[in-house]
Amino acid sequence: MTIHDSSLLDGDALGSVVGVSEYLEPGSYEDLEVVFNEELTEDDTLIAMPHRDTNGNQMYDFVEEEGGADGPYVNDEGGAVVADASVTVTDDMDDGMGGGMDETESTDDGMEETESTDGDGPGFGPVAGIAGLSGVATYLYRTFGVDDEREED
Repeated sequence: MTIHDSSLLDGDALGSVVGVSEYLEPGSYEDLEVVFNEELTEDDTLIAMPHRDTNGNQMYDFVEEEGGADGPYVNDEGGAVVADASVTVTDDMDDGMGGGMDETESTDDGMEETESTDGDGPGFGPVAGIAGLSGVATYLYRTFGVDDEREED
C-alpha cells in the first residue's frame, strides 16, 4: 500500500509517494501502518493506492523502476484504485489533562475517522499509523475484492 501526497493529482505519480507499507500477503487488513519518508508538516490530501508485486520480489519497485514494475491495481475503467483523505496536521501540545491531538480525515467514499493521540510532539511523526488511511486501505481491499492469487505491496 502506498500513500501519495496531493502532487499525484497534478500527475506526479512517482514524486508523490510519501509512504509505503511493508509487503502484504493477499487478504484484508485493518490498522495498517505506513512508514512515511519524512514528517508531514502541513495540511494535505493524501491518497492511498494499493500496488501489485508484478516482479515477485516482495519489494515496492514502482518508483525505482519509473513505473515499469509493481503498478497499481486498476478498476474496470482502467484507472488506478485510490481513495483520498484530507489530513490536518496540528501542533497542539498535551495539556497534561489527558488531552492530545485530534486528527479527522474525510474520504471521498464518505468515511470519516477521528484519531486521538496523547503525546508531547507536534503533528505526525516519521512513522504514521494513520487511522483514516488505514480505514481507506481496508475499504479498498474489501470493495475491490483483492484476489488471493495476486501479490501486492
